[in-house]
Amino acid sequence: MPAVIVFQAVSSRTSGMRRRIRWAGAHRNRARGYEYASPSDLAPAVPGRVSSRMSDPCGTCFAPATRIVSTLERPPLYRSGGVATGVTVSVPATALRADPFPAHYRLAMLLASAQLALVLATAPWYHRYGLEIAWSTALPVFAGHATLIGLWLYFRRYAHHPTKHIVLDVIMATGLLVVLTDVVSPAQYLAVALQRPLVDGWLAQGDAAIGIHVPTLAAWTARHPAVSRLLTASYFSLLPQFFVPILLLGLRFRDRRRLWEYVFHFHFCLVATLAALALFPAECAFLYYGFESTIDQTRFITQFSGLRNGTFHVITFGNLEGLISMPSFHVTGGVMVTWAFRERWGVFLPLIGLNVALVAATFMSGAHYFVDVIASLFLFIASVCIYRRWIEPHSVAGTHECRDSSLMI
Repeated sequence: MPAVIVFQAVSSRTSGMRRRIRWAGAHRNRARGYEYASPSDLAPAVPGRVSSRMSDPCGTCFAPATRIVSTLERPPLYRSGGVATGVTVSVPATALRADPFPAHYRLAMLLASAQLALVLATAPWYHRYGLEIAWSTALPVFAGHATLIGLWLYFRRYAHHPTKHIVLDVIMATGLLVVLTDVVSPAQYLAVALQRPLVDGWLAQGDAAIGIHVPTLAAWTARHPAVSRLLTASYFSLLPQFFVPILLLGLRFRDRRRLWEYVFHFHFCLVATLAALALFPAECAFLYYGFESTIDQTRFITQFSGLRNGTFHVITFGNLEGLISMPSFHVTGGVMVTWAFRERWGVFLPLIGLNVALVAATFMSGAHYFVDVIASLFLFIASVCIYRRWIEPHSVAGTHECRDSSLMI
C-alpha cells in the first residue's frame, strides 16, 4: 500500500511537470507566431503529409510555418484555418515565416541605401555653393550614432529570439530616423543656396483662391493668448512625437508591421519635402506678407535670408533650423504619427486631437500658407499608396508558393 501511494505521488508529480513543460512550449510557440488548429483537421504524421501528433495542454496542435514541408524530415503542422483538401496550396509569406525579421531587414537596408545615395548626391555641392559644415559641432551627433551602432551589435544576437527581437527593430528604426534627420538637416541649407525662384506668389494666390488670408488668421491668434499658447505647444510637440511610434509600436505593442511602415513614411515624406524645397523654395507667409508670426521665427529669417543673399556660409549642428515650407513636414509628420496608431484607438484618438491642433498651428500662427497643408496631405497619401503598392507586398505581406514539396492537408 505505501508503495502504491509513493508511485501515485511520483506519477502525479511527473504529470504536473509534463503539463508545465507543454504549457511553456505552447506559450513559446505562440510568441514565435504559431497558430493552433484542431488535431481532427490534420492528417497523421506520415512522410509527405502534415503531422498532428504534437500536442499541448489544451488538446490542440501547433504548426510552425517556417519552411517547406519535406518528406525527409519531420514535417511542420498546418498553420491556421485550413481545410483538409489534399492539394498543394499557396499561402501568404507571413504564414510561411514565423519570424518576419528578414523582410523588415531588407526594408531597413533599402532605406539605409537611400540615405547613402542622398549623402553621395549632396556632399560634393556644399563647397560649390559656398557652404561648409562645422564638424566640431557634430561630435555629439557622432557619439549618438556610435551608441546606436553599439546597441545594434549587442542585440543582433537576438534577431530571432521570440521576444527580444523587437528591441533590435527599435534600435534599427531609431537609428534610421536619427541618421536621416542628420543628413537632411544640413541638406536644407544646400537646397536654399541653389537660389531657385521663390514660389510665395503662387502660394499666396492659392490661398486667395480658396478664400484664406494667413495674415488675418495670425492676427486673430495673436489677439487670443490662450489659443496662441495652445497652438505653439502643439506645434513644438512634433519632435517628441516622432519617437512615440517607435517606443509604443515596438516595445509596448510589438507591432513590427506598423513600426516599419511608419519608418518608410518618415523617409519618403522627409526626402520629398527636401526635394520640394530645392525645386520650389518659399520664404514663408510671414516674410512674404511682412507680419510677425506668433511662433518665434528669428533664426529662420536670419538663416534663410542669409542663404538667399550669400552671407550665410557655416552650418553648425547646434544651430540648425527647419527651412522647409511647402509641403510642410510638420503636417506630414503629425499625420504619419497619427496614422501609425489607426488600429490602437487608445492612442489614436488623443493623437488626433493633438495633431489637429498642430496642423491648425501651421497656418493660424502665420508659419505656413494654407495650401502648404493641402500639399502635405497629398504627399502623405502618395506615400501610403507607394507603400501599399510596391513596398508592403515584397517586404511584409507577399505570397510564397510551395514548390519543392507540398503541404498536404
